[in-house]
Amino acid sequence: MRFIHYGSDKFDLNLFSSVKNRNGWNKPTGGLWASPVNKKNRTWRDWCLSECFNVNRLGSSFKFDINFNSDRILKILSESDIPKIAKYIYSSTEDYYIKGYDFELLSKDYDALYINAGSNGKLYFEFYGWDCDSIIIFNPSIIRINKIGVTDE
Repeated sequence: MRFIHYGSDKFDLNLFSSVKNRNGWNKPTGGLWASPVNKKNRTWRDWCLSECFNVNRLGSSFKFDINFNSDRILKILSESDIPKIAKYIYSSTEDYYIKGYDFELLSKDYDALYINAGSNGKLYFEFYGWDCDSIIIFNPSIIRINKIGVTDE
């Protein structure tokens, strides 16, 4: 499956950092964030443009592939998948929409986490703050950089 990361024109392993939990947040720092490259789902770029958020960072991007069928990628594709991540909840904030997940522990069990938060309304609210279908890469060795000239189709 192909993904796109905005904010840099190439993947630099030296800039990759391990995920770190953030108390009160359902997103960690670190890792590599991306959205799928396809025309049917709202991408990070689409969301940023609609919200006027970090638009200045959209000028650079790179695409990469991963083996999306890997068992080492935790996929939350529908509400029936939510129990797969439930064991990683470590706190809830006062705002009942946001749960804190132990991404550091999750990264020991999985290479990446993918959530269909943008194309599934129930997942959008369950993972409030994940504004589009997104993946966070914990293990950079799963990234395969595309060759120049490869199309998105």
